[in-house]
Amino acid sequence: MTGSKIVPMPRIRYDGSRSMRDVLAGLKHPAVLEGFIETWPARTRWTPDFFVERYGEHEITVETSQLSPTPTQPDLYLGARRYETARLGATIRAMQAQGSARTAYITYAAIYSTAPELKDDITPLHEQHGFPGWMPHWLRRRLVLRPGFWLGPEGISSPMHFDRHENLNVQVYGRKRWVLFAPEQSANVYYRQRRDLPVIFSPVDMSDPDPARFPRVQSAPRHDFVLEAGDVLYLPPGWWHYVESLSDSINVNYWWWSPRAVRTFCRVELASLWQALARRWRRAADRAGKPMSMPR
Repeated sequence: MTGSKIVPMPRIRYDGSRSMRDVLAGLKHPAVLEGFIETWPARTRWTPDFFVERYGEHEITVETSQLSPTPTQPDLYLGARRYETARLGATIRAMQAQGSARTAYITYAAIYSTAPELKDDITPLHEQHGFPGWMPHWLRRRLVLRPGFWLGPEGISSPMHFDRHENLNVQVYGRKRWVLFAPEQSANVYYRQRRDLPVIFSPVDMSDPDPARFPRVQSAPRHDFVLEAGDVLYLPPGWWHYVESLSDSINVNYWWWSPRAVRTFCRVELASLWQALARRWRRAADRAGKPMSMPR
């Protein structure tokens, strides 16, 4: 990307001297944590074939696209997205057979409810390490969301958006490319330029940014890196991210609440409410057949 400013991604290697809790307590920006999950059974067990053989008959929620290949422009991606129930094994085999036209992605599946033994292969990183040591476990459990499970094919991507919560994303299997922009770069990723998009999305297609439509994104500072199998990405609330699978991949992610997450959540909810009111105002103006303005 012409004129782009790539900022090196901080990487912290586990050497036994600090726990993940100590590392997270000192982080205010994203970082890749290396070597923290080497003892997980999932690191050696979890592959697409493992889930086909052991859990192929399980019913899960699958995200599909009505367009092939899945579009990377946010408006087309959201418009074509559909969810359906399917067998895990058949879905994985279909992903492997579709080649460049792959359009299915297993997202945030409730697989831990139907196969609770899978929790023994991983560690609840957010509950164990995302809070101060003095915080009681009953309170920690109230501040965490259930773990996410993501299994998808090479070539699938997520349009650029931000999350409301603290996030640890674990690359259990495969590789993914991540592009991150700080919240301070929101104007440079054209936040709220498209009022028809949900407020957490940027209109910029990061797979191929249009320099004529989005010139500022070309020179905005960013992290652009690959998350390898065994890596853990810490992503604070509000950080913009575009994600592209470089191979078939399996990820586990952990979301949890923090004061910063609450602030981000409130900002998103207020912006969403204002967006909905603005839509109603415009529809009323159209029906009345007269120009009506509403503060932006």
